[in-house]
Amino acid sequence: MKNRIYIAIVIRLVTLSALAAAVGGLINSCSDLTNLPNTSPDDNTIIKWKVYSTSNSNIASNYVYSLAVDQNGAIWVGTENGLSKFSGNTWTTYRTSNSEIPGNVINAVIVDRNNIKWVGTSSGLAKYDDSQWTRYTVSNSMLPDNQVNALAASGTGEIWIGTENGLAKLVDTEWTTYASGSQTYYHAVKALAIDSDGAIWVGTSNRLSKFNGISWSVYGTGNSGLLDNNIWAVAVDVNNIKWIGTSSAGVTKFDGSTWITYRTTNSGIRSNTIMGLTTQGTNIVWIGTAGGGLNLRNGSSWTYFIRSNSIIPSDNVTCIALGAGGDKWIGTAGGLALYNENGID
Repeated sequence: MKNRIYIAIVIRLVTLSALAAAVGGLINSCSDLTNLPNTSPDDNTIIKWKVYSTSNSNIASNYVYSLAVDQNGAIWVGTENGLSKFSGNTWTTYRTSNSEIPGNVINAVIVDRNNIKWVGTSSGLAKYDDSQWTRYTVSNSMLPDNQVNALAASGTGEIWIGTENGLAKLVDTEWTTYASGSQTYYHAVKALAIDSDGAIWVGTSNRLSKFNGISWSVYGTGNSGLLDNNIWAVAVDVNNIKWIGTSSAGVTKFDGSTWITYRTTNSGIRSNTIMGLTTQGTNIVWIGTAGGGLNLRNGSSWTYFIRSNSIIPSDNVTCIALGAGGDKWIGTAGGLALYNENGID
C-alpha cells in the first residue's frame, strides 16, 4: 500500500520589490475594505471573509510569504518580518529577537507528521517542537545554502529542503544533498511537492525536475508541454495529478502523459503569473496569482476573487492553506485572509 503523503508546500517566490516590478507596481495595501461583498447574496447573516492585517491584529507583517495549518488547527504565517502563530484568538510572533529562529524573512513553513514545524528563512532552516528550536545553517549542517525557499514533508519522515543553491533531504539526523552533481540543472529551488508514489517534484528557475529516489527526470519547454521553464509553484492532487505554476505562462496540469496549460487566453484564470497552488479533493485547485487575485478551478468552471468583488486584501496572492471546516487561509501582499463559502464560525 502506498504511503499516505502529507504535503505542505509553501514558497516565497519573489521579494516585495521584485514582485512590484513584475506586475507593474500592483502591490495593494490592506485598506479601503468597506462596502465590499462579504455576505451571501441571499443570506446577509453569512460572513464569508475575514481579513487580518497589522492594523487590526498582531500579525507580524502584512506581506505573507507562506502558510501552514498544524494538527491542533493553529495557522502558522510566514511573513517578511517574522513567523506568526494564530490559535483561537491569540497571536504569537517569533523573531530573532525573542526566539532561536535564524531569520525574520520566512519563505516557507510546513508541519510534519509529528506536528513539528519546519521553517525556512533567508538565514537558515529551523525546527520547532512548540518548546525548543533547532537551527540548521551552512556552518553547522549540510544545508546547501542559508536561503531556504521551499519545504516538503513526507509521511515517512523525510524533510525536503529547497534552497537557493540546491536541494537537500533530512531524515532524523542524516543529510543528503543534491546540488552540482544532480539534475536539478538550475539550482535555485523554488517549489517542492511529493507525489503519491513518494517521488519529489522540484520546481526551479530553469525547469521542473522529478526524483524517484533513484533517477532524475527533467521537464522543460523543449521536451514537455510546459510553456515556461521558470517554475514558481507545484502541487499534487489526490489523483496524483501534478499542477505546475509558472512565472509567465499560467498553470499546467500533468497526469503522467498529457500536459494541459491554462492561461488567460484559454481559460478563466486572471493572471499568467502563478505564485501559489493548493489542491482540494479530486477536482478543485486554488491558485494564487500576481495581479489576478485568488483563482478557483472547480472541475471545468472558474471563479476568481479580487479586491473589486471581495474583501481580499490584495490582488497579489502568494499562498493558500486549507483549514478545518472548509476554511481557506490566503496569504497576500496586503495581509492574511480567511474565506469560507459556507460562512465563518
